[in-house]
Amino acid sequence: MRGKRLKAQFTGFMPPSLRRAVSCGCQLWVDKLVARGQGRLMPVLDLNLLRRGLPAITPEYGAFLAQAAGVCFDRERHISGKQLLVNGEYNATFTALWSVVSDQARLCWNEPKEATEYGAVAVAILLILDLAGFYVIQKSRNDSYATGFDYWLGREAGPPFQNAAKLEISGIGSDASRLHERVKQKLDQIRPLDDCLPAFVIVVEFGTPCAEIQKKK
Repeated sequence: MRGKRLKAQFTGFMPPSLRRAVSCGCQLWVDKLVARGQGRLMPVLDLNLLRRGLPAITPEYGAFLAQAAGVCFDRERHISGKQLLVNGEYNATFTALWSVVSDQARLCWNEPKEATEYGAVAVAILLILDLAGFYVIQKSRNDSYATGFDYWLGREAGPPFQNAAKLEISGIGSDASRLHERVKQKLDQIRPLDDCLPAFVIVVEFGTPCAEIQKKK
Protein backbone atom coordinates (compact mmCIF):
# COMPACT_ATOMS: atom_id res chain seq x y z
CA MET A 1 0.00 0.00 0.00
CA ARG A 2 2.67 2.43 -1.14
CA GLY A 3 0.37 5.39 -1.82
CA LYS A 4 -0.94 5.25 1.74
CA ARG A 5 2.60 4.84 3.06
CA LEU A 6 3.70 7.94 1.19
CA LYS A 7 0.98 9.97 2.86
CA ALA A 8 1.97 8.48 6.21
CA GLN A 9 5.55 9.63 5.68
CA PHE A 10 4.35 13.14 4.91
CA THR A 11 2.01 13.25 7.90
CA GLY A 12 4.91 12.33 10.16
CA PHE A 13 6.58 15.58 9.07
CA MET A 14 3.54 17.71 9.99
CA PRO A 15 2.06 19.29 13.13
CA PRO A 16 -0.51 17.01 14.88
CA SER A 17 -3.52 19.12 13.81
CA LEU A 18 -2.55 19.01 10.15
CA ARG A 19 -1.60 15.34 10.47
CA ARG A 20 -5.12 14.45 11.60
CA ALA A 21 -6.69 16.39 8.72
CA VAL A 22 -4.48 14.77 6.12
CA SER A 23 -5.09 11.32 7.58
CA CYS A 24 -8.83 11.81 7.08
CA GLY A 25 -8.27 12.92 3.51
CA CYS A 26 -5.97 9.97 2.94
CA GLN A 27 -8.71 7.51 3.89
CA LEU A 28 -11.13 9.19 1.49
CA TRP A 29 -8.63 8.86 -1.37
CA VAL A 30 -7.98 5.22 -0.49
CA ASP A 31 -11.72 4.48 -0.46
CA LYS A 32 -12.13 6.10 -3.88
CA LEU A 33 -9.26 4.12 -5.36
CA VAL A 34 -10.52 0.82 -3.98
CA ALA A 35 -13.94 1.55 -5.48
CA ARG A 36 -12.40 2.56 -8.82
CA GLY A 37 -10.21 -0.53 -9.00
CA GLN A 38 -12.93 -2.88 -7.69
CA GLY A 39 -10.86 -3.83 -4.70
CA ARG A 40 -7.39 -3.55 -6.27
CA LEU A 41 -5.53 -0.71 -4.61
CA MET A 42 -3.18 1.30 -6.81
CA PRO A 43 -0.59 3.53 -5.12
CA VAL A 44 -1.20 7.25 -5.47
CA LEU A 45 1.32 9.87 -6.54
CA ASP A 46 -0.35 13.07 -5.36
CA LEU A 47 1.63 16.10 -6.53
CA ASN A 48 -0.27 18.34 -4.13
CA LEU A 49 1.60 16.73 -1.23
CA LEU A 50 4.60 18.81 -2.27
CA ARG A 51 2.69 21.95 -1.28
CA ARG A 52 3.19 20.91 2.35
CA GLY A 53 6.96 20.86 2.02
CA LEU A 54 9.78 18.44 2.78
CA PRO A 55 13.06 18.81 4.67
CA ALA A 56 14.75 20.58 1.74
CA ILE A 57 11.59 21.67 -0.13
CA THR A 58 9.70 24.68 1.21
CA PRO A 59 5.91 24.66 0.77
CA GLU A 60 6.27 27.53 -1.71
CA TYR A 61 8.84 25.70 -3.81
CA GLY A 62 6.81 22.50 -3.55
CA ALA A 63 3.78 24.33 -4.98
CA PHE A 64 6.00 25.67 -7.79
CA LEU A 65 7.18 22.15 -8.67
CA ALA A 66 3.70 20.65 -8.43
CA GLN A 67 2.29 23.27 -10.79
CA ALA A 68 5.07 22.62 -13.32
CA ALA A 69 4.32 18.89 -13.29
CA GLY A 70 0.59 19.52 -13.67
CA VAL A 71 1.23 21.68 -16.73
CA CYS A 72 3.46 18.96 -18.22
CA PHE A 73 0.75 16.32 -17.82
CA ASP A 74 -1.86 18.74 -19.14
CA ARG A 75 0.28 19.59 -22.18
CA GLU A 76 0.21 15.91 -23.12
CA ARG A 77 -3.60 15.95 -22.76
CA HIS A 78 -3.62 13.78 -19.64
CA ILE A 79 -6.15 14.34 -16.90
CA SER A 80 -5.64 13.85 -13.16
CA GLY A 81 -5.93 10.17 -12.31
CA LYS A 82 -3.70 9.07 -15.18
CA GLN A 83 -1.57 5.98 -14.63
CA LEU A 84 2.19 6.55 -14.35
CA LEU A 85 4.38 3.54 -15.18
CA VAL A 86 7.67 3.06 -13.33
CA ASN A 87 10.39 0.58 -14.25
CA GLY A 88 14.06 -0.13 -13.63
CA GLU A 89 15.25 -0.52 -10.04
CA TYR A 90 11.57 -0.53 -9.03
CA ASN A 91 8.52 -1.60 -10.99
CA ALA A 92 5.18 -0.05 -10.14
CA THR A 93 2.12 1.71 -11.51
CA PHE A 94 0.85 4.84 -9.78
CA THR A 95 -2.29 6.90 -10.09
CA ALA A 96 -0.96 10.42 -10.63
CA LEU A 97 -3.06 13.25 -9.18
CA TRP A 98 -2.67 16.99 -9.72
CA SER A 99 -4.69 20.17 -9.46
CA VAL A 100 -6.70 21.59 -12.34
CA VAL A 101 -4.37 23.50 -14.68
CA SER A 102 -5.53 27.04 -15.41
CA ASP A 103 -4.92 29.09 -18.54
CA GLN A 104 -2.76 31.38 -16.42
CA ALA A 105 -0.57 28.43 -15.41
CA ARG A 106 -0.22 27.39 -19.04
CA LEU A 107 0.93 30.91 -19.91
CA CYS A 108 3.32 30.95 -16.97
CA TRP A 109 4.90 27.64 -18.02
CA ASN A 110 4.84 28.31 -21.74
CA GLU A 111 8.51 27.29 -22.11
CA PRO A 112 8.33 23.46 -22.43
CA LYS A 113 11.95 22.72 -21.49
CA GLU A 114 11.70 24.67 -18.23
CA ALA A 115 8.35 23.13 -17.31
CA THR A 116 9.67 19.63 -18.04
CA GLU A 117 12.78 20.17 -15.93
CA TYR A 118 10.88 21.27 -12.83
CA GLY A 119 7.95 18.93 -13.43
CA ALA A 120 10.32 15.97 -13.46
CA VAL A 121 11.75 17.09 -10.12
CA ALA A 122 8.25 17.05 -8.62
CA VAL A 123 7.53 13.52 -9.80
CA ALA A 124 10.98 12.17 -8.91
CA ILE A 125 10.93 13.52 -5.33
CA LEU A 126 7.66 11.71 -4.64
CA LEU A 127 8.80 8.50 -6.35
CA ILE A 128 12.06 8.21 -4.40
CA LEU A 129 10.20 8.82 -1.14
CA ASP A 130 7.50 6.27 -1.85
CA LEU A 131 9.60 3.53 -3.42
CA ALA A 132 12.93 3.84 -1.61
CA GLY A 133 11.96 5.68 1.58
CA PHE A 134 14.37 8.57 0.94
CA TYR A 135 13.63 12.22 1.68
CA VAL A 136 15.25 15.05 -0.24
CA ILE A 137 17.29 16.65 2.56
CA GLN A 138 19.59 19.08 0.75
CA LYS A 139 20.09 20.63 -2.68
CA SER A 140 23.47 19.95 -4.19
CA ARG A 141 25.63 23.09 -4.39
CA ASN A 142 26.66 24.61 -7.71
CA ASP A 143 30.24 23.68 -7.02
CA SER A 144 29.09 20.05 -6.80
CA TYR A 145 28.09 20.06 -10.48
CA ALA A 146 31.21 18.09 -11.33
CA THR A 147 29.84 15.25 -9.22
CA GLY A 148 26.74 15.21 -11.43
CA PHE A 149 23.75 15.01 -9.09
CA ASP A 150 20.92 17.28 -7.95
CA TYR A 151 20.01 16.36 -4.37
CA TRP A 152 21.28 14.65 -1.24
CA LEU A 153 18.89 12.05 0.18
CA GLY A 154 18.33 10.92 3.76
CA ARG A 155 16.18 8.50 5.73
CA GLU A 156 14.88 10.94 8.32
CA ALA A 157 12.14 13.56 7.91
CA GLY A 158 13.64 15.80 10.58
CA PRO A 159 17.05 16.90 11.89
CA PRO A 160 19.72 15.85 12.45
CA PHE A 161 20.00 14.94 8.78
CA GLN A 162 22.58 12.52 7.45
CA ASN A 163 23.44 12.09 3.79
CA ALA A 164 22.57 8.53 2.75
CA ALA A 165 22.33 8.68 -1.06
CA LYS A 166 22.36 11.01 -4.08
CA LEU A 167 19.68 11.80 -6.64
CA GLU A 168 19.98 13.00 -10.22
CA ILE A 169 16.79 13.94 -12.08
CA SER A 170 15.95 14.58 -15.72
CA GLY A 171 12.77 15.09 -17.70
CA ILE A 172 11.56 14.36 -21.24
CA GLY A 173 8.48 15.97 -22.72
CA SER A 174 7.11 13.29 -25.02
CA ASP A 175 9.43 10.62 -26.40
CA ALA A 176 9.65 7.40 -24.40
CA SER A 177 12.20 6.00 -26.87
CA ARG A 178 14.77 8.40 -25.38
CA LEU A 179 14.19 7.29 -21.81
CA HIS A 180 16.83 4.57 -21.45
CA GLU A 181 19.44 6.57 -23.34
CA ARG A 182 18.90 9.56 -21.03
CA VAL A 183 19.18 7.32 -17.96
CA LYS A 184 22.49 5.92 -19.19
CA GLN A 185 23.76 9.44 -19.86
CA LYS A 186 22.86 10.54 -16.33
CA LEU A 187 24.43 7.46 -14.75
CA ASP A 188 27.66 8.19 -16.61
CA GLN A 189 27.45 11.83 -15.45
CA ILE A 190 27.59 10.94 -11.75
CA ARG A 191 31.19 10.89 -10.60
CA PRO A 192 32.29 8.47 -7.87
CA LEU A 193 33.11 10.10 -4.52
CA ASP A 194 34.97 8.84 -1.48
CA ASP A 195 31.74 8.56 0.53
CA CYS A 196 30.72 5.26 -1.16
CA LEU A 197 27.06 6.33 -1.06
CA PRO A 198 24.64 4.97 -3.70
CA ALA A 199 23.20 7.27 -6.35
CA PHE A 200 19.77 7.16 -7.99
CA VAL A 201 18.90 8.44 -11.44
CA ILE A 202 15.24 9.14 -12.23
CA VAL A 203 14.13 10.20 -15.70
CA VAL A 204 10.47 11.16 -16.12
CA GLU A 205 8.70 11.15 -19.50
CA PHE A 206 5.33 12.91 -19.57
CA GLY A 207 3.97 11.65 -22.88
CA THR A 208 3.28 8.04 -21.84
CA PRO A 209 3.65 8.99 -18.90
CA CYS A 210 6.41 6.88 -17.38
CA ALA A 211 9.62 7.00 -15.36
CA GLU A 212 12.76 4.91 -15.16
CA ILE A 213 14.76 4.60 -11.94
CA GLN A 214 18.28 3.19 -11.84
CA LYS A 215 20.71 2.88 -8.95
CA LYS A 216 24.47 3.38 -9.18
CA LYS A 217 26.44 1.88 -6.31
